[in-house]
Amino acid sequence: AAPAPAADDPPVHALKQLIDQQWFEDVSLEAFARAHKLSRFAISRRFKTALGRSPRQYLQETRIHQAKRKLLETTWTVTDIAYECGFSDAAQFARLFKEATGMTPTIYRESMASPRSS
Repeated sequence: AAPAPAADDPPVHALKQLIDQQWFEDVSLEAFARAHKLSRFAISRRFKTALGRSPRQYLQETRIHQAKRKLLETTWTVTDIAYECGFSDAAQFARLFKEATGMTPTIYRESMASPRSS
């Protein structure tokens, strides 16, 4: 069966919205689950059923997406972008970015940058 839309499960929808709006902060699954009178495992399972990925994976994908945007739209250092996007350190960010995109943040920036300065 296809995953149920997140909108059909209010706590899942609320968690998705929280991640979409506060992706740059530490999102505490524990606190969110407690506030919705669920266990961390229950909300994780329901989220994965609805969206096909865990809350942690979704948060990471959202952060990588935002980092890609910042790499192309700013001249910030990779380290600054890592911290701005909620990663705890630049090495972890670079590793996760490469896993997600197949290239390092620096190579991504260089290969995707528009050829303005020639």
